[in-house]
Amino acid sequence: MEDQQQLKALIADSVQEVKDSISKELAEIRGILLEVVGNRALAGRGQEVTTLRHKPASVEFGQFCGENPEAWLFQAERYFAHYEIADDEKLTIASFYLDGDALEWYRWLYWNKQLAGWEHFAEKVRIRFLPKGLESAEGRLAKLRQITTVSELQSRFEKIANETTDISDRLLVRLFVSGLRTDIKSSVLAHRPTTYEDAVHLAHIHEKRILAEKGPPRPAFANRTPPLLPNPDTVPNNISSTSVGPSNSPPQNRPPIKRLSHAELQSRRERGLCYYCEEKYTAGHKCKSPPQLLLLTNEPEVVLSMPEPFLSDEVLAEELQCLEIQEHSTISYHALTGGHSPSTLRFTGQINGSSVQVLVDGGSTHNFVQLRAAKYLQLFVDSISPVAVMVGSGHRLRCEGVARQTTLLLQGSTVVEDFYVLPFEGSDVVLGVSWLAKLGPVLTNYATREFEFNWNGCRVKWQGEPSIDIQPIQLHSLRRMAATDAIASFFHLEMLCGEVASVVAPTAELASLLDSFEDVFQKTVGLPPSRAQDHAIHLIPGAQPVNVKPYRYPYFQKQIMEQLVADMLKEGVIRASASPFSSPVLLVRKKDGTWRFCVDYRALNALTIRDRFPIPTIDELFDELFGAQFFSKLDLLSGYHQIRVKPEDVAKTAFHTHEGHYEFLVMPFGLTNAPSTFQALMNDIFRPCLRRFVLVFFDDILVYSPDWEAHLEHLELVLSLLRKYQLVAKRSKCLFGQQSVDYLGHVIYAQGLSVDPAKIAAIQQWPIPRSVKDVRSFLGLAGYYRRYIHHYAAIAGPLSDLLRKDSFKWSEAAQEAFDALKSKLAATPVLTLPNFNQEFQ
Repeated sequence: MEDQQQLKALIADSVQEVKDSISKELAEIRGILLEVVGNRALAGRGQEVTTLRHKPASVEFGQFCGENPEAWLFQAERYFAHYEIADDEKLTIASFYLDGDALEWYRWLYWNKQLAGWEHFAEKVRIRFLPKGLESAEGRLAKLRQITTVSELQSRFEKIANETTDISDRLLVRLFVSGLRTDIKSSVLAHRPTTYEDAVHLAHIHEKRILAEKGPPRPAFANRTPPLLPNPDTVPNNISSTSVGPSNSPPQNRPPIKRLSHAELQSRRERGLCYYCEEKYTAGHKCKSPPQLLLLTNEPEVVLSMPEPFLSDEVLAEELQCLEIQEHSTISYHALTGGHSPSTLRFTGQINGSSVQVLVDGGSTHNFVQLRAAKYLQLFVDSISPVAVMVGSGHRLRCEGVARQTTLLLQGSTVVEDFYVLPFEGSDVVLGVSWLAKLGPVLTNYATREFEFNWNGCRVKWQGEPSIDIQPIQLHSLRRMAATDAIASFFHLEMLCGEVASVVAPTAELASLLDSFEDVFQKTVGLPPSRAQDHAIHLIPGAQPVNVKPYRYPYFQKQIMEQLVADMLKEGVIRASASPFSSPVLLVRKKDGTWRFCVDYRALNALTIRDRFPIPTIDELFDELFGAQFFSKLDLLSGYHQIRVKPEDVAKTAFHTHEGHYEFLVMPFGLTNAPSTFQALMNDIFRPCLRRFVLVFFDDILVYSPDWEAHLEHLELVLSLLRKYQLVAKRSKCLFGQQSVDYLGHVIYAQGLSVDPAKIAAIQQWPIPRSVKDVRSFLGLAGYYRRYIHHYAAIAGPLSDLLRKDSFKWSEAAQEAFDALKSKLAATPVLTLPNFNQEFQ
């Protein structure tokens, strides 16, 4: 019995020791968890922790002083995820890791109660500490270029790529490969990598191969030949074949292109031979093998600090095989010019709603768009390093831009390609090998001008253009041809009453005059001078300060807005504000793709007393032009910003963005009385000249004169007035000594007045109105030219009736009126300018 009692006591002691040990360990674990999450309240309530886990490894994240905010935010998020920190505790914990400027800024936010949780704080960190005006990660990646090694490019590339997750794998590959050295890039493109890792691995492999082929490094000299366009993805050798599938005929031995030296060119010139085909050159000569566009190869040597180890062909083959990338057969640029020239087919397509002539050409290595056509079509062109493109005659064409992912509509098919902008003649667009290579086998019948291929599982058949017959040309076609340099000569026949002497404006005198007023066209730094016509904002009695809630705008626009604000601060146009007034801001995209900074002053305008200063009537302005033979047009540079706001009214122009509160020191756009202020200033400055030889409509100044000598005197006086009152004109928008000029939507010349062809084209292309708003817009444009249309009111009557309330119903009468207005404006007459020295009958 005694032994049993001792045994029980021993067991009880052991059990108690185990309990104490477990309790101690539980207490330690509970304390660790409470310390990590900072949950003191839980400990105070005495609640038990039921979930146990091993003690995690100690993890910290660095102090943040304001540098590299994205990296610090990433570390913080990883820390919170590792320790499972609650959302309401993240900001408190993060505040212990702030120091320097970041800590002082946080204290200000804390005491002013401007903190609303971790996510809100993280957004504020980006706004406050990211560099202002920083270009997007995608834009900076596109500008990266290999300077030394692939590894160096890879490091810089990945550092920038880490800033965003919005770039697709396909775009990531394109951006990386485009930054490689030309010789490495062409080799990598031949394998068509589909992932970023494959592209990097291929770049390293080919870098080693190229270095091994060159041998030991030697001094490199500057190469002045411009860099190349990227190689097409693949170049099949049967593009020009009229059969489908591989050909059984033996391959042609095409000689390499022959670059002519200066002596050879001189010799051919002396013998009267064609530079390209070596046949006798005569007027109207055409080469049997017409020249094709060809890119010049250029492989610049790069000096490396240490040569890479030799890479054998066996090792190279093994590494390529590991990537499981099948190498495609390619054809060199030189072979494209040998033997027989590839045949071409022409089609009519559409870009941005305008017709274009498309040339499908297997002899061009890439896709091209004519320079003037790119401007006419308003394509967005990305700048690239200068590129040399050579035609078969040996002449070089310079390319400095590419219209990326341009959509071409052609006979029901959609082609989306990159087009390199080039100043060539003939067609508007060239589809070359870089596009043809994607089609696979094609079937071409040159007799019937048919072009067939498979695309996305469907059989596509295009019909080429027939032979050109002489036909009367339409106005819109004439405008397109003029814009793309497709007209060699143009003659206009006109009946003249009496003999008119032909006068050519002497350019030497004009150039000398403009040089003497060069300062009038140079942008000045700082504020314009104070004038009697400084802009005033008079509010109705009892009006309270306007304070409108800011608009929400996309995140990517914040950086653009910050850059625009920084530019205006630098120019002195705006300053920081403490005004009780505040109007919202928005960005509006311009035609050229840039952004316009706009302030919505509608609330302020509603409280402003309107100025009744008379604005000139355009029809009355033109009545002054009889007898004028020479015209000059001047356009002021940011005209509104050349007028100051009165000091007592500056606070009323205040606006706010996401990063601050500012006010204008110069007259901004959007204020209700701004046009009256501007016109009043211009009338006061040019009062001695108005209706004698100057017309002024806001910032558009027209100088007109009956002869050349008088015109030089008048122009000198106008430029002197601009200099005296410190107004700056924009030289690129000015025209001098013209015998015809476009002004306020009209074309003015000695014989009379006509409608601007661009406005006629806009009216001709106007779609059928679908609402009262559409009808009002059309009548607004057509009514601007009502003086050109006899009985305009009667013709437009059915359309005007649609503007009545609840009366919009498109009818046959409305359609006839719509068509009649378009037809009559397309055949507008030339209006003779009135001569008030004679009696009207």
